[in-house]
Amino acid sequence: MLLAEPDSMALGGGTAIQILRRQGMLKPSALVDLAGIGELRGIRVQDGVLRIGAMVTHRELERSPEAHAVAPLLAETYRRVGNVRVRHTATVGGNLAHGDYRLDPPAALLALGASVLIAGQRGERVIPIQDFFVDLLETALQPGELLVEIRVTRSHQRRSAHFVKFSSLAANDWPCVGVAAVLEWPADDLPLSARLGVTAMAAVPLLVEVDAAGLERAALAEAAVEAILAAADPVSDLRGSANYKRRVCAATVREAIGAAWLREREEAIA
Repeated sequence: MLLAEPDSMALGGGTAIQILRRQGMLKPSALVDLAGIGELRGIRVQDGVLRIGAMVTHRELERSPEAHAVAPLLAETYRRVGNVRVRHTATVGGNLAHGDYRLDPPAALLALGASVLIAGQRGERVIPIQDFFVDLLETALQPGELLVEIRVTRSHQRRSAHFVKFSSLAANDWPCVGVAAVLEWPADDLPLSARLGVTAMAAVPLLVEVDAAGLERAALAEAAVEAILAAADPVSDLRGSANYKRRVCAATVREAIGAAWLREREEAIA
């Protein structure tokens, strides 16, 4: 199997690989084009699970009726990636397999409790998305393995969600910080829990869960800020110093929590 050979790589949309090749930072011994594999395409809902093929483009997911019905946050987040030209080419599987800590989609996927299906010569395995990102530009994919599918389940009764991306250079640039917040609600007026996915604030995207029981909006936002900043380890770069990023992250988390609190609450699909 060619993918199992040293330094060979799978080619999805190519938006990351081709840039890195031109810069001389990536020199694969072979590229395996996945464009002709129909099994890696398509978006469907099966047994209450949104299943997204790895070769689905960002634009397809952004516009998908199935994604809007099961996980509007996902469609909302993919709409914020790059520009339309990039979204028409970049694939959801290739984006995740790249493993960059600044990616936008992992914020929503983490907050939604997504999982990924991985396949290789030894068979298939399903892992939570938070276990997929291992280290800087390193994922759980082993030689010869492919990310086949992303899965998102509606496992709640009522929830509200929001994604906030702050870019310090240009609107379609990598984020200085990205935050997706999902609040789960009981029948009364206060949420039970908050799940937040955060990108660009550590070597891997972060998942933070906050017990929201009994907390009003402001108190929940501050609890989330405290938890995220305790886990964050930003690096200084072109988009801001580490201290600047921590301050921006705190403001972005407050905005995401506040907006999610006020959003219309989604009812679980029967």
